[in-house]
Amino acid sequence: MLEKDMTIACNGMIIATHVLVPIDKKEKAKGMYGLKATSGLAMVFLFDKEKFQMFNMLWINQKLGYIALDENKRIVDLGVLKPWISFKIVKCMYFIEVHPTMIEGLKKGDILEFKGI
Repeated sequence: MLEKDMTIACNGMIIATHVLVPIDKKEKAKGMYGLKATSGLAMVFLFDKEKFQMFNMLWINQKLGYIALDENKRIVDLGVLKPWISFKIVKCMYFIEVHPTMIEGLKKGDILEFKGI
């Protein structure tokens, strides 16, 4: 797992300051399992191209906010996934999991900035 102190922001609002990026298939499958979603923490899934991806909440016991981005880091979908039962299929290049309160004020079409990459 790659850990990086960087800022993800949108319209002057900071979404995260500490980012986790799963590298291999096992890390991607595990996702936020065993981690506590806190303010300032984001898990960012990166894909080689924009395509349909499925994300599920199996074994996750907390709500998670998600932000799906296209290749231009434009929000194509966002919402809150419920523990254990939720899943989402979305066409994206970036998929970000955050504490649910961190998506408040965001909307489809907004563009996210990644600073400190």
